[in-house]
Amino acid sequence: MNNIFKLIIGTILISFAISMGTANAEIFKWVDANGKVHYSDRKVNSSAEKLDVSTGQTTIGSSNSDADQRLANQNKYLNYLQSERLERKEQRDAIKEQKAQKKKYCASLKDQLRSFTEERTRWYELDDITGERRYISAAELDQRKQELSAKINANCS
Repeated sequence: MNNIFKLIIGTILISFAISMGTANAEIFKWVDANGKVHYSDRKVNSSAEKLDVSTGQTTIGSSNSDADQRLANQNKYLNYLQSERLERKEQRDAIKEQKAQKKKYCASLKDQLRSFTEERTRWYELDDITGERRYISAAELDQRKQELSAKINANCS
C-alpha cells in the first residue's frame, strides 16, 4: 500500500512540474537567411529574440469590466452584422421582385404583339362615351405593332 501511495504522489508531482514548465514557457523569434520568420520555445541561434507573450488570464478577484466591455462590443458588432445581412436580403428581394414584374410586363407586351400579328382577327376599340365599336385600320395596327416592338426592345433586352 505504501508503494501505491508513493506512485500516486510521484505522478501528481511530475504532472505538476510539467504543467508549471509549460506555464512559464518562453517563445523566441528569429529570421533565417531567406527572410522567413520562425518561432520556437528554444533559443536556436544568437539572433533569436525573446517575445513577451501574455496569456490573457485574469487573476482571482480582478474586475470583469474589460470582459464585459468586450462582450458588449461583440454583441453590438453582431447586431450590426445581422442588420446588414437583413438589409442586403431585403435589397435582393426587392431586386427579385422588380425582375419578376419586368418579366411579367415583357410577357404581356409580347403577348399583345403576338395577338396583333395574327391576321384572323379584326381589332376594334370601344368608345368610352357611346360604347360603340370603332374598328382599327391597318395603318393604326402597324403603328401599334411598331410601338409595342419599341417598348419590347427598350424594356425586354
